[in-house]
Amino acid sequence: MGSSSRTIKSIWVAVLSAFMLPAAFVPRVAADIVDFSTGSNSDWTVTGGGAVAAPAFHLALPLVSITSNSLESGQFAAGGTLGQFNGAWYADFQFTLPAGATDVSLSFSNLVGDDRTVLQLNGTDLGDYFLNGNNLTPPLVGTGDMRFPSESSDQPYTFTGTTSGTVTSGFVTGINDIRLVVNNTNAANLNASTVTFRSSSDSTDAGVLGTVNFSAPEPGGISIVVLASLAFMIRLRRVA
Repeated sequence: MGSSSRTIKSIWVAVLSAFMLPAAFVPRVAADIVDFSTGSNSDWTVTGGGAVAAPAFHLALPLVSITSNSLESGQFAAGGTLGQFNGAWYADFQFTLPAGATDVSLSFSNLVGDDRTVLQLNGTDLGDYFLNGNNLTPPLVGTGDMRFPSESSDQPYTFTGTTSGTVTSGFVTGINDIRLVVNNTNAANLNASTVTFRSSSDSTDAGVLGTVNFSAPEPGGISIVVLASLAFMIRLRRVA
């Protein structure tokens, strides 16, 4: 066997050996947590009343709103005006899942809204809340109406009063969207119409507490394998 053949054979042995290294060289995984709570994350945006993906206003409780005080007297989010506001708006929070992410789950609690809100993950409903007059609990439940961004008028919707829960499906690799769809009604009635502000005390806002948990491969583990392989190849070529 010639020296060149021995070199090629040695290189292949080195490559295979590199990918059969001890467990310490296997790519590691790291746990990650995304907190999307409306009170602790400032990345929420709002759309409605002329505003499009504008920074949301963060209020006490914690809540987000399309105006600085949730009332008609407040400053509207960038691009929005009272004249354009019809009572329907939504707030978005986006997060990214890397390729290879595992054990992905979303947990939420304390979902609230004034007057009604639906929590969604990538367009799928997770929970809902309809304010029962001036009382936060219990929320109204039953068949009523709701207006979503794709709709120009209120449509039948069944409110379940689900204000907390955990889901492990519905995620995508890349950008994911958590959305609070909000309707102002100025009335504690399941069939109340979505309307603009009706008085100086009429308010609109929504809030939720929640986290997304997942495990993702650490790129450093893969790099170690590649570098080890190259090192073996260079060494054996010099010996040959």
